[in-house]
Amino acid sequence: MPDGPFDASFDLALESCPYFGLEPDQARHRARRMTASVAEFWKSELRGAGLASNEIRTYADAFGHAEAESALRTTD
Repeated sequence: MPDGPFDASFDLALESCPYFGLEPDQARHRARRMTASVAEFWKSELRGAGLASNEIRTYADAFGHAEAESALRTTD
């Protein structure tokens, strides 16, 4: 969204669908799939990059937050 807020917002992302040629149902479906994939693999990817468990924990809020939960709960 031009000149809009830069906070993570699932609702704002859905409002931006037309700018990317997506229908809202398509966007919700893709967001749910991507969010589920990130939720499943982010820790193992950071481990694979050589980060220690205490370092990985510092990233938890970036991957597990209310907007990610919103994406996971969405339906097509």
